[in-house]
Parts: sequence; structure tokens; C-alpha cells
Amino acid sequence: MSDLKSIASRAEFFGWSCCIVVPAIILYFLTTTDLSWGAVNFIVVFFCALMMWIFRLVPEYVPAVFIILSTILLGLAPEHVLLSGFSSESFFLAMSVFGLGAVVVKSGIFYRISLLIFLHLPKKVPFLQGFVFLVGALITPLLSAQSSRVALMAPFLNDLRRGANFDAKGALADSLVCCAYQGAILLSAVFLTGKSSNFVLYGMLSKQMQWQFGWMHWLIAASFPALLLIISFFIALKVQFKVPQNINIDMTRIKEELKTLGALSADELTAALGCLALLVGLLSSSLHHISSAWLCFSIFFVLLIFDVLSKKEFKLGINWPFLFYLGSLIGIMRCVQVMGIDDWFIDYLSWLEDIADYSSVLFIMVVYAIGWLGSLLLGTMAAPALLFTMLLPMAEHVGFNTWLIAFVLLISTEGWVFPYQSSYYLCFEELIYEKSNYQLAPTLKMNAYFSLIRFAVIIFSIPIWQYMELL
Repeated sequence: MSDLKSIASRAEFFGWSCCIVVPAIILYFLTTTDLSWGAVNFIVVFFCALMMWIFRLVPEYVPAVFIILSTILLGLAPEHVLLSGFSSESFFLAMSVFGLGAVVVKSGIFYRISLLIFLHLPKKVPFLQGFVFLVGALITPLLSAQSSRVALMAPFLNDLRRGANFDAKGALADSLVCCAYQGAILLSAVFLTGKSSNFVLYGMLSKQMQWQFGWMHWLIAASFPALLLIISFFIALKVQFKVPQNINIDMTRIKEELKTLGALSADELTAALGCLALLVGLLSSSLHHISSAWLCFSIFFVLLIFDVLSKKEFKLGINWPFLFYLGSLIGIMRCVQVMGIDDWFIDYLSWLEDIADYSSVLFIMVVYAIGWLGSLLLGTMAAPALLFTMLLPMAEHVGFNTWLIAFVLLISTEGWVFPYQSSYYLCFEELIYEKSNYQLAPTLKMNAYFSLIRFAVIIFSIPIWQYMELL
């Protein structure tokens, strides 16, 4: 234990040292460029924050706030530009989705629905695996924080194990753990509200792109990759896990659990109506032309009027640190554009422009590789936003679809290999080991396979995107 603490302390010391040395080196080289004084200092501040992100010296939102604060104090950019992210549609969309997710979690309605479906489920293992995956997929667009979804799936899986009366060790249990995790994670990039990073990249898109790729259009554009991901998962599941086809389920216990829950509670009814109103509103967006952000915010406001969330639940249910991270990053991106740093990036990324002009397929492959390698260094949380900040100006300059760049980055950064890259996997691992002694090695192996599978999904989706005129 003392050795681990010593290693951690040395790594932290090295990280803080890099926060001083790397920006100093960057400052030395940038003084010979034609960048303005403000742009040079902004880049130096940004690299100092980048070192904090890379070495995970502080929570993700702290470096973003550090950039905002340093830029304002040094007078490097207008305050209204730096703080514009906190008044953007993406900020209010994220806050509203977190609020609706808190209402759903508080009500426990998905647990009731799960029991009802499980009661009528055929007593076959493939149906059980599909059901567990489906539960995770259903809560994906409602709970944007992936850690929240896996936190729900872990106790649900444990209740399921007791109800179905199977042992926590063995191929069946391992396969259900994999289904629970992938169900909550696999489609994160498919829904605009499926992942916190989606809001960040969405907020960086131009107003025209945000209007073009609202919640429903985002889903339509991502539907074919989603279908391929689901099919690939179940094929890989069948290959990876050899389990019997039949299973004994304790139906008596499930009926008793439903009886204990009693009639539909007021919280469950409110959560159901809120989700239904949101779904209807999103599906009918072509009729009322209200953006996803303000539609979601309006529903959340109505729920607040009826006192669905107490003051304490409102504080705890919304991921305020992430909202600071989101608002700061959007402001930082707009600051990069105002200061002309994006044009400077374009000059140094001319080789990517050449690739984009030569072949859109090859360019997408390169973007995927950049995203995957970036996640190794920065993790799944910070990588999409930082990489998109660099690639967005170049993509706009060559007229490439910027939503497609964002989507490929989101997919590629989810293809992590090592657990340290993913905070939500570490959360899932901790919860699983708290409840029962499941084996997570097969889930890790499956996730590693999906680094390649996701790449293949992107490649096979290109003809569909060309047909949809996204390329």
C-alpha cells in the first residue's frame, strides 16, 4: 500500500512539474510566431490546463474554470465571449436532462417496468440477455451521466440474479454483467442526451448545425451505426459466452415484489408523464419548431412548479460540476475563434485538409484514429472536447460536415481499452464488487473487441451517410 502511495505521489509531482515546464516550452516556441500577445498567452494557459487533464491532478471541470479565470484576469479576451457557454442552449439542455433524470431515479419507475416485463418474459437466456441490455438502452437518453446509468444497472442486476435464482459466478452471470454494462454505455453517442460529452460538442457546433441536428435528427443520422452496434454486440455476446438456453426464474418472488410496490405512486406517474411529454415533443419537433433545449427545459420547469424535486434533490440530482465544465469549454471554444487561434491551427493541420480533399473515407478513418489515441492520453471525458476544439476549425474550413466529425470522435473515444480511461467503468466495477462476486474480465475483453468493431461500424456507415447527404 505504501509503495502505491509513493508511486501516486511521484506521478502527481511529475504532473504538477509538467504544468510549469510544458507551458514554459510552449511560450518559448510561440514567441517566434505571428500570433498576437493575447493568443500566445491563451495557448500557454490552455496547455497548463491540458497537463492537469492529462495527469488527472484535479477534477475535469477545474482546468476549464482555470482557463476562464486566467483569461479574464489577464484580459486576453472579452468576458461576454468567455462566459457565453453559460447562456447557451446546450447548457440549459444539459441541466434539464439531468433534472429529468433525477426525477426518474427518485421515482423508481424503471424498476417497476423491469419487473412487469420480466414477469412475462420467455424463460430463455437470449431473452433475458436482451431484456437486461434493453433496460440499459432505455435509460440512455434519459440519464445523460453514464455513471448514473451504471449505478442503476448494478443493483438492478443483483435483484435480477436473486429473482432468477442463478449463481453470481459462471458464464450466465458474466454475460448478464456484460449486457448490463454495454446496454447502459453502447448507445451513448447515438442520442444527443445519451452522454455528457455530447452536450459539449453540440454546443461547439454552429447555430445552423445545432438546428439541423437536434435530438430527433441526431438520432436519425446515428440510427444505422446504432443498428450495427447492437447487432455486433449480440453476435459477439454469443461467441464470447457459452451458456445454457433455459433458465429457472422465481416468478413468485417477482409477484411479491410487485405486490410490495403497490399502486403507481405520484412520483412514478409524474416521471412517466414527463418522459412521455418529452418523447412526444421531440418526435413532433418538425411541427412546433421548438428546439430540443427549450422543450426539455420547459418540461423540467413544469416539474419544478409541482415541487417534484425538493431543494436538496435539486442540488444533488444535477451534475453541477459537469455544467461548469460544459459552460467553460463552450466559452473557451468561442474564445479560440474570436482570437484567431483556429486559423493558426488550420495552417498546422493542412495535411488533414489534404486528406479530406483526397478521400472523405480516409479522413474519417484518421479522425477515428485520432479520437482513439486521444482517449488513451486524456480519457473518455476530456478527449472528445479537446480533440474537437482542434479539428472543428479545419473541418469548417474544408466544408466537411462538423456533426459527423463530432460523432466519429464520440464513438472512437468510447472505444477504451484500459479501465483508467473510463471513470464510469470504475464506478460500475466498484458497485458490482460491492454487491456480488461477478467476474468482469469477460466484459473488459468484450469492450476491447469493440474498439475495432466501432471502427468497422463507422466505415460501414459511410455509404448510408453519403445517401443521407451528410458526406
